[in-house]
Amino acid sequence: FWLVTDYESVAAVARDNETFAHRFDPDSEDGIAYQGICGIPRPKGTPRMGVSEIDGPDHADLRRVLNPYMTPRWVEQSRPRMDEISTWFLDEVIETGRADLVLDYATPVPAVLTLESMGMPAGNWAYYAEFFHATASYERTDPKHVAAIGRWQDMWDELLEFASFRRLNPSEDITTTLVTCEIGGRPLTDSEVGGIMWNLVAGGLDTTTSLVSWGLHHLGTTPDARNQLLADRSLIPTAIEEFLRFYSP
Repeated sequence: FWLVTDYESVAAVARDNETFAHRFDPDSEDGIAYQGICGIPRPKGTPRMGVSEIDGPDHADLRRVLNPYMTPRWVEQSRPRMDEISTWFLDEVIETGRADLVLDYATPVPAVLTLESMGMPAGNWAYYAEFFHATASYERTDPKHVAAIGRWQDMWDELLEFASFRRLNPSEDITTTLVTCEIGGRPLTDSEVGGIMWNLVAGGLDTTTSLVSWGLHHLGTTPDARNQLLADRSLIPTAIEEFLRFYSP
């Protein structure tokens, strides 16, 4: 396989869907066993990782389905709830004068907001956050990683169970959209819905927490940058873009 590291090459690969693929399709009609993004060789039993392992027309269809939840307009509509959740978790620790910003803020806030956007009960946010952080952040021999992997099937079953619940009890959330949409002229299978839900929940919990944590760490260890943002808050959007670039989760 090939690894590209410079901007021009990455951009070229991303735009050339005829030559490069990131899909998981071990039984492809063209005889190529597409291995997706989960490693070569791919760990046995790993399902398709949702958005990350779909390309071509199906990927374009799925993007159209999910785009309404990824727009600046949707973010603005969700901002009051984001502010409410952020303030609540800060209020939980502010009077103590101390906080672990990763555990007390950067972990719970994205977790609650992600689960709510999926339509899932947010009261169980710690259960999901601990699982995805343990699978992504620890060495494979670490007891926390091993314990989390042991819960993998339970987590998968829970996502599928909630998807089935939404088929019978639709609402205005991402899960309902997934179980009622069509990709390539057909509804998504249970496995496809589960893979996309897994992808979105993992991305909302683990990668968002990572980015927020690194951004806070940077501001905490770079007083000049922090003071610059305090003095001119119009720079905050640019700072966020730089955090995304420099601390890509």
